[in-house]
Amino acid sequence: MQLYKNAELKMFEIWLSKKEKEDIDKKGKLNRLFELCNEFGYRPVVYVSGNSDLMSGTTEILCRKAKENPTASA
Repeated sequence: MQLYKNAELKMFEIWLSKKEKEDIDKKGKLNRLFELCNEFGYRPVVYVSGNSDLMSGTTEILCRKAKENPTASA
């Protein structure tokens, strides 16, 4: 788990692996962290990694979008 406080955006970023997310969900630990964020006026934002490769997944999405709307890439 990685935690980052973005004071400019009043956002608290929580980065989790998929395994960490499953473990934390079982124990309900994110709820307390959300409460703390709210007490200090920060918006909690959770990012969870997936199972696939980020580069290939992003490439696939961009190629699909380009095929759906070919004039947008010109």
